[in-house]
Amino acid sequence: SRAAGLTCSVPGLSGFAYVWFIVTSLVVCVDLTFVIMRPWSLTAKGQPWETWQHYATFDKRYASMTDGWVLLQSYLNAGEVALQLLVVLFALLGKNGAAHRLCIVVSSMTLWKTVIYFGMEHFEGYAFTKHNSTQDLLQMVVVPSAFWILIPLVLIAQAWGRLAKGEEVLYERKEKKSA
Repeated sequence: SRAAGLTCSVPGLSGFAYVWFIVTSLVVCVDLTFVIMRPWSLTAKGQPWETWQHYATFDKRYASMTDGWVLLQSYLNAGEVALQLLVVLFALLGKNGAAHRLCIVVSSMTLWKTVIYFGMEHFEGYAFTKHNSTQDLLQMVVVPSAFWILIPLVLIAQAWGRLAKGEEVLYERKEKKSA
């Protein structure tokens, strides 16, 4: 941003953010294609389908052909991937302020989509997961899904901090210029 002829120097994305957005874009693409391509993907042989087929034994929402939420969240995943890759593109182009602002948006979307996913399960009486033992539920559903809440929180904090650092540098430059 520019204020009184000064430029705001916002630090770039962390390596962790680059890795998260690129790796999760790939994972989310597989996830969305698995859901959208059901029922074929439920019986397809080979990777990556077998991993998702295994997961669907713990979270039966993935195998349900009547659950609208899993299909809707898969279509939302397509938008999420596009925004994640746009964050990376902005960062690679040196548009760090835009990259961090969009990082906050897309990380918030990912976090809240996961919270809603768990909320749906709770308010539907655990219809898709109550068949699991406590250990299986924690190990195969809760802990892996928690990363989709915790890591976006870390990324939001990182992006917010880097934006604030850029604004702080701008403020310091403005103060020195006016002195």
